[in-house]
Amino acid sequence: RPQPPSELTAPALEQQARAYFAAWNTKDSGVVAGLFQEAGTLRDWDVSAKGASRVAEANAAIWAAVPGIAIEILAVHPSPTTRTVVCEVLVRLNDADGTALKVTDVIEYGADMRISSLRAYKG
Repeated sequence: RPQPPSELTAPALEQQARAYFAAWNTKDSGVVAGLFQEAGTLRDWDVSAKGASRVAEANAAIWAAVPGIAIEILAVHPSPTTRTVVCEVLVRLNDADGTALKVTDVIEYGADMRISSLRAYKG
């Protein structure tokens, strides 16, 4: 798994957010789990999970249900003072209809630079 940066800066937060989406796009549940704190949480419009292993399982279920799914990052807005990154992304289902969902992810990091909370909003 990628090693978290030692300093809490805007570039470091952006690097961590991009590492999460890279792991997500490779569908590597082990790396995804490692980017979350042990008690980290995930919540979106369909899924809610608590704990790094459960978050990884929830993502694995998404990948199994929609095998072609991929995330395209549109913009990353880091805030070192709140240890939060807001990411504007397109979730491409890569289906016959070319479905792309506009999503905003709010990712909160702990002092260890691992994800404590990820909330995804569709719209």
